[in-house]
Amino acid sequence: MWRSGLYIPKANITAESLRHIVENALEKAALQRKVEEQRQELENFADVLVHDLKAPIASIHGMTYFIEAELHNEVIDKDKTIDRCQRIVKAGKCMGAMIDTLREYTKAEAQVEFQSVEMQQVMKDTLSNLEHLIQERGARVTYEALPVVTGNVYQLIQLLQNLIGNGIKYCKAGIPSVHVTASQQEGKMWFLSIKDNGIGIPEQYYKAVFEPFRRLYSASEYEGTGPGLATCKKIIGRHGGTIWCESREGQGTTFLFTLPGA
Repeated sequence: MWRSGLYIPKANITAESLRHIVENALEKAALQRKVEEQRQELENFADVLVHDLKAPIASIHGMTYFIEAELHNEVIDKDKTIDRCQRIVKAGKCMGAMIDTLREYTKAEAQVEFQSVEMQQVMKDTLSNLEHLIQERGARVTYEALPVVTGNVYQLIQLLQNLIGNGIKYCKAGIPSVHVTASQQEGKMWFLSIKDNGIGIPEQYYKAVFEPFRRLYSASEYEGTGPGLATCKKIIGRHGGTIWCESREGQGTTFLFTLPGA
């Protein structure tokens, strides 16, 4: 008989040795499952990250287009040009930070640095990344006072970027509208909600929308790769919170999630 690659004579087989053999086999199987789960999670995260990088890239393209157009004019608004250059630099930094987050995600147990994060600033950075989409759709994004939480700033930007961006893209209204609120729960947890006036989600799909690459609508109707909400769930889970949605088809969706306070 073999045990961990070694032959065990029949005379040496005991209940204890059999127990060790079974335990070793179970541990090996569990480890293989964990490696496969981490590999799949990494692939999903990378796919979404590539998708999310398109927002700051679009912002850079939009700002450089305006700058180029102004340079061809005889009169240049210096203040606007400086502001657009600053936005380009900020979008570039955000892209680099997202790539760094992916690198951190590949480390053991996919750990990233957590610290005190001002969600008010996270919201401003998110809106800067989504500026091109907001202007293109004529969307209105409003928010109330947001808390300081414990988390990873770049993953939280990615979280809001996905949820707000979806509210704008998956909308048939003339003016897409998204509103963000926050309230404190018992203890140190904060409760945040992102409400839109989009197409809504049928009740039977409330859980399915958080599954990787699960699409409710064809790519020809709405762009996107599909894993965005699955990554939102992963980000919230890694922050020790929960996320869910409330919706009525054709009447908008509210995404609700919890985050630990700082």
